[in-house]
Amino acid sequence: MKLILMNGQEVEVSQEEINEFITQVLVQNPDWRHSGLLTPMEWTRYLQGRNSKEELRKVARYILIYEENLSFTAYLFDKAEGKPETCKEFNMPVLKKLRELYQKATDISQHAPDISQDVHEMENLCLKIGADPL
Repeated sequence: MKLILMNGQEVEVSQEEINEFITQVLVQNPDWRHSGLLTPMEWTRYLQGRNSKEELRKVARYILIYEENLSFTAYLFDKAEGKPETCKEFNMPVLKKLRELYQKATDISQHAPDISQDVHEMENLCLKIGADPL
């Protein structure tokens, strides 16, 4: 598949490369305000610590989608410049941990405080690498 980046560069990418980064959904702009992955009320309740278990799971999914898409975008720009491994080395350990936390958060036996802790850890992992999903 050939993709055109915002800087006008074209980059060829395989389905395998996409699958390495994207486990949920590929979106053009993953920010919650543009993607519709969270509503303003869900976002506000999360920041206030008032989410239900289902909303916390939705926030966890959003954070995973956000970081997968952001990492994939960075990969595409690096690949267009001939250095695709740079982004992978930096982002893949975080994506792996985010996926583990997301799986944990979606476990139906989890209680709200545990899910909340997992979601906060997901958010903090993103912040540590300079990504702010919320």
